[in-house]
Amino acid sequence: MKNKDAKRLGRPRSGADKRRFRIAASFTLEERNSILEVAEWCRLSPSEVLRRAALLLKIKPPPPKVNLEAIRVLNEISKNFSLLLKRLEEDRTVDASVADTYFRILAGLKSVIMEK
Repeated sequence: MKNKDAKRLGRPRSGADKRRFRIAASFTLEERNSILEVAEWCRLSPSEVLRRAALLLKIKPPPPKVNLEAIRVLNEISKNFSLLLKRLEEDRTVDASVADTYFRILAGLKSVIMEK
């Protein structure tokens, strides 16, 4: 019995754009090493670098590496600060503008880390 639901489980059907064909190419050791260096720099596979080069597609610079541990620590600080802020608001001993300033500082730190 066929499942006639629009939402099917399992592997989606491969489209007509699936890459099914290969072309073998030979390179000198220097050419191979050059291709591997470019692929490592772009964080792409060597075959994807060659495909983009052959089709004259732009090979973009790699996305910046993000210090995930620093982001995790900043998120933890922000979460703890939010909890502290709730406690202080219950006691009416905190100014909202001070809290906004600290959250802006944390957001600024996070954006600096994400850019590097």
